[in-house]
Amino acid sequence: DVYRWSQQIMNVDIQIKIPSGTRAREVICDIKNKHLKVMIKGQEKPIIDGELYEKVVVEDSLWSIED
Repeated sequence: DVYRWSQQIMNVDIQIKIPSGTRAREVICDIKNKHLKVMIKGQEKPIIDGELYEKVVVEDSLWSIED
């Protein structure tokens, strides 16, 4: 699987597999109130690019890279 997700009442967590050694500055993560797009710079095809089921609060949304 390229990604997996879990949901709680107020939170949705999405874990995405990215190539080893990828740095944060190479990731494009575009979070909009009903749309999510994640891609790596230089790749033509996004990892995720789709509509969300419900609206999210963009100002409260964040992303990070973990090993």
